[in-house]
Amino acid sequence: MSKINLRSQWTGQFFAAAELTRRGYSISFTIGNVEATDLHAQSPNGVPFRIECKSTIKLGDSWLVKRVKPSKSHFFVFIYGSIEEPFDQPQFWISSSRKVARLYDKYISRNPHSEGKAMNVRPKHLGKPSRWEILPDYPST
Repeated sequence: MSKINLRSQWTGQFFAAAELTRRGYSISFTIGNVEATDLHAQSPNGVPFRIECKSTIKLGDSWLVKRVKPSKSHFFVFIYGSIEEPFDQPQFWISSSRKVARLYDKYISRNPHSEGKAMNVRPKHLGKPSRWEILPDYPST
């Protein structure tokens, strides 16, 4: 992994953790190679779930995602966060693993030769940014 990719990934994970903490979730980091889990999360009411973070440093770039097994306790946070000055505000797209699995299935149906490879996910595939209410037990205001 390149130095830029590593910086981007860590920056994204910390941005996501900070935003989740700000919204009342408890977060712990997985250190090392934990499959499909970058953050363990718990809602304000104790509902546990896991988050896979995907980061990019250029708005409009894509995130690489492999086939996922859909689970009601597995979510994605796709993060755009600049790591060079001038710093932009981070942006987040939140998705369930079910939606990501559907996107992958659609991708494979159009590109059968790509089975087993990662697909490129772009912001336009994910809908509106900052849809935190997708997460379990989201605190209502």
